[in-house]
Amino acid sequence: MGDAGSERDLLSRWLAADGLRVLDGLMAHALDVVGVLDAELKVRYLNWTAAGLKREDVLRQSVFALVPPEHYEVTRATYERVLATGVGEHFETIYQAEQGVMFWDVRVGPIRAEGRIIGLLVITSEVTAQRQLHADRDRFFS
Repeated sequence: MGDAGSERDLLSRWLAADGLRVLDGLMAHALDVVGVLDAELKVRYLNWTAAGLKREDVLRQSVFALVPPEHYEVTRATYERVLATGVGEHFETIYQAEQGVMFWDVRVGPIRAEGRIIGLLVITSEVTAQRQLHADRDRFFS
């Protein structure tokens, strides 16, 4: 993977050049939360945040500030595997929100530049309604 300093520089150049422009153009109004993490798992880009959070307050912070404690280990292990192997993965996480429990599907892929993995692209989709439909279907057929 190289040293973290040079990876951070590559990611900064990528975001400063085409990366940020492309992400903002594609993701500004996306339903999914789209983020970029550096190799140290700090948030470098986020298209939008949940209510009560400001995008500028989340940037440059550890992604683990956004992760429920009970999901820390699976989140950390997944991110570290993708950084090490360059193979995308996904996992689910659950958040308690004002409106109740929310289920999120998190897809993680590597960002490569100059032949190296310099960070992660994380796409998080709220799937609560799908989970409720599946649970209702399962209850019906039980």
